[in-house]
Formats: sequence, structure tokens, C-alpha cells
Amino acid sequence: MNLHLFAISLVCISSFLGAFAQLELKLGVNRSTKSILAFFKNYDLMAGVVLYTVAAGMFIFALKQEKLTVLYPLVATSYIWTSLLAKKYLDERMNLFKWTGISLILIGVCLIV
Repeated sequence: MNLHLFAISLVCISSFLGAFAQLELKLGVNRSTKSILAFFKNYDLMAGVVLYTVAAGMFIFALKQEKLTVLYPLVATSYIWTSLLAKKYLDERMNLFKWTGISLILIGVCLIV
């Protein structure tokens, strides 16, 4: 497999995992209390931290394979994934401005990569 394509794929997966991490953090913080012990028993918060760690590790590995100027714009797709996940799982509303922003991000990423 071409290293260029492999690195791009890793960053795309990393971006998607980062969006799931955001979702887990949001779910966890909604259930959180002020207790430090409860913080560490909050599985959604912990899942978010773990997902972010895995996503960061994948991104770091991809950086070894490809230029930062090619890979970093792909991180912007996390905004797209996060918005779609929030709409589906948190019942957050999307309006015309948000859809326009998502479209512009997608166009920009396609132009750069």
C-alpha cells in the first residue's frame, strides 16, 4: 500500500475517532459530579480520553509517513464528524449556516489533499 494513502487513511480514521471522543466527553460531562472519584468512574469520560489518546497516536504515526501540510487539513474533517454525531446521538439541530460550514470544510479539504 502506498505510504501516502496509508498516512491519509490513518489521519481520516484518527479524525473520526477524535469526533467519537468528543461525543463521549460530552456524554460524560453531562453525567459528571463534583467528586474526583466519580470522575474516574465515569466511563464516558474515560472512553473519551482513551479515544483521544488512540487518535493522537495514530496521527503521530501518520506524521512519520507524510508531510504535515498534507495531513493536518484532514484533521478539519473532525468538525464534520462531530456535527453529524451530535445531530444523531445528542439530537442537536443543524441549520443552513452549519451545513454551509460543513460543505466549505469538505471542499477545502478536497482542494488541499
